[in-house]
Amino acid sequence: MLHELWRAPYVDLDHYLGRWYEIFRKPSGPDDSRLRDVSVEYSQGSDGRLDLVSSLAQGPFGNQTFHGTAEILDGANSRWEISYSNMPHGIPFLVGDVYIIKVDVDYRTAMMGDPKRRGLTLLHRTPVLDPAEITQWLRIAVAQGFDTSDLVWPIHSGR
Repeated sequence: MLHELWRAPYVDLDHYLGRWYEIFRKPSGPDDSRLRDVSVEYSQGSDGRLDLVSSLAQGPFGNQTFHGTAEILDGANSRWEISYSNMPHGIPFLVGDVYIIKVDVDYRTAMMGDPKRRGLTLLHRTPVLDPAEITQWLRIAVAQGFDTSDLVWPIHSGR
């Protein structure tokens, strides 16, 4: 039985908003390893939810963009219900009940995951993160019960 997943004690949404690049994630489909330039942009929606614009490049299919929303489910802003209206199965973005497990004090790196440990993603403000920092975040994921042996590491082309 898994212990309760950590959640950040408080997430300042003003600092969290903006563009994030995916450093790694749990796979969600058979073609995950071919996805490149995976990013998500968060902005404040007019209805109180967050608006998400997620994008990626997928081999011969070119660039794809998906629009979603995140409803904040707690006063700490660390538990979200994420949904996408136009996303086909197997695209890597987290959906459903998602926790912000940890965000660093500068809001440069954040880890998100689902309480069943099927989905996990490490986000960073730039497409590259120092390997020593990645190791620290991997330790957090393992301590929270995530299997990190199958992670996908998207390539960022610098676009």
